[in-house]
Amino acid sequence: MYAVDSNHGAVAIVAANGTAKLLKTGSGPVSIAVNDQTGRVYVANSGDHSVSVVDGDTDKLLATIPTAARPYAIAVDEARNRVFVSNTFSSMLTVIDGKTNVVTNVRTGSADAIVVDAQRGKVYLLGYESDSLTVLDEETQAISKIPAGALHLWGIAELGKTLYVTHVQDATVEAIDTETHAMR
Repeated sequence: MYAVDSNHGAVAIVAANGTAKLLKTGSGPVSIAVNDQTGRVYVANSGDHSVSVVDGDTDKLLATIPTAARPYAIAVDEARNRVFVSNTFSSMLTVIDGKTNVVTNVRTGSADAIVVDAQRGKVYLLGYESDSLTVLDEETQAISKIPAGALHLWGIAELGKTLYVTHVQDATVEAIDTETHAMR
């Protein structure tokens, strides 16, 4: 198990046998994503504008990758071996090639949460101050918008062909079909 320890600039690692240790990653780690296919663990370090790459087999730090601004949310597309990192107070999404650690920054607008739909090659970005989701097509880099029902979107999750988006102001959840983009 991996958990951010922002106060110590580290990730807490708890092994299956219950032993625990801290691994220094960077200043202000805020989120973690794991690629089960490659065994890589990605840690967004908000304080020093970077993502740390950890080998999940050895729990050793492999690389530190710069981001466009202050990283916040992070998600992995295991099928394409890509890592997506939102950057707070920035319109840039940092995309990391999981094989080479090469970074590409894509102007997507603000994002506070990310969901990757690897089957469809889509990345869904939720911005709190928006009433729609931003969709990045992984292959073409095209950006589109999907209405999400109301302002102040808070959380997003995908189950099958449905995205679930929570609305803070009225405590509701919107269900959105990933193929038709219709709200249910």
